[in-house]
Amino acid sequence: SYHEHNVLMPWLSSCCSVMQGQTAADIRTLSPEEAKDILEEALAALTQEAHLEQLKAATLECNAIEDPLAQHVAKMGKVLPMVRSMLLVALARHGITEEALMPIVLQLRTHAEGNAEMVQKVTRLMGFLEGQFA
Repeated sequence: SYHEHNVLMPWLSSCCSVMQGQTAADIRTLSPEEAKDILEEALAALTQEAHLEQLKAATLECNAIEDPLAQHVAKMGKVLPMVRSMLLVALARHGITEEALMPIVLQLRTHAEGNAEMVQKVTRLMGFLEGQFA
């Protein structure tokens, strides 16, 4: 959707700048089972009470900014790095690095196609990446 495109583009751009020098061949392809496990672990990490409190506090701080563009930039600069950091710690055992995180998330979306439960969980994960924690 247009909104999803608008929100994800800054993150995609930042990920792509981090990924310079890395080729698609450097990012491994997930099996369906591995994709499901990674998705479960990612959501379990992000929904821990302590993590939710940190993310909500950072989001409230950003939401206090009146200008919508400045608010969005603040979230991209403060909340998104927190989410990425939490994901990287949670997914380290899978060998997922900063450079591989976004391509792995995109693979999760692909694996979820046709699986309503996984689509719901991927949508929730994408919500975290957009600063939505409800």
